[in-house]
Amino acid sequence: MSVYAVSDIHGCYDRFIAVLDSAQFDPASDQLYILGDIVDRGQQIDLCAQWLVDNKANAKGSPIHFLMGNHEEMASWAFMGVWSRFRFDAVNQPSWEINGGTATIQQLQKLDPATVDAFQRIVTRAPNAATLRFGERLVLLCHAGIRPAEPEAEDGEWLIQSEEDLMWIGLDWYGAPEQPPFDVVSGHKPTIGLCHEPELPGCPDEVRAAGAAARMMHWGRKHDIDCGCVFGGNMGLLRLDDWQEFYA
Repeated sequence: MSVYAVSDIHGCYDRFIAVLDSAQFDPASDQLYILGDIVDRGQQIDLCAQWLVDNKANAKGSPIHFLMGNHEEMASWAFMGVWSRFRFDAVNQPSWEINGGTATIQQLQKLDPATVDAFQRIVTRAPNAATLRFGERLVLLCHAGIRPAEPEAEDGEWLIQSEEDLMWIGLDWYGAPEQPPFDVVSGHKPTIGLCHEPELPGCPDEVRAAGAAARMMHWGRKHDIDCGCVFGGNMGLLRLDDWQEFYA
């Protein structure tokens, strides 16, 4: 059995399936963690939603684990009540649409109401983070990163995180000088943009070069796997057992 992680699919269904195929992902034996932002911006959001529903994401015994991203949170703020009725909050809908929500609305409307309702249940009940252990190695998975603990904090205190930070922190995590006592795998900030940020303490030039090539960025125990697919980059898939990378 292998365990994989992917982030920020943003409706790029074909490339998502292609990268799973490149890794020979087998749902009968492998596990997949999707680190949020499956909706907004892309052109195949309906297919992504249908795939999550068909594969019973987050159901007991399912090999597909979906974590909440900030774009799913924006969607949950914008919808009012049952999503398949397509009623929206007048305050939150405009800001969501500016950030790609219009594409989500248009494409979810292609699906039958039962599928939209099932997708809503997956999204709104999704956890914000997951922790996995590989031998002596602890790995925390989340969408955007974590807030560094205080300098004298014990290792366990790094696991105490707010929902807001897990979904939104982004550059305040990647740009922080502190390294965590465990591996943190996240997305949110596409590596094709992150590599150009002036303040990334301890990030070697070769890691920045990987980001510029739309590949994953790993330095210390920080791992950004959002390779900016929807912005013209790659879809990246990370095998957590051995840190092998796959791209489409």
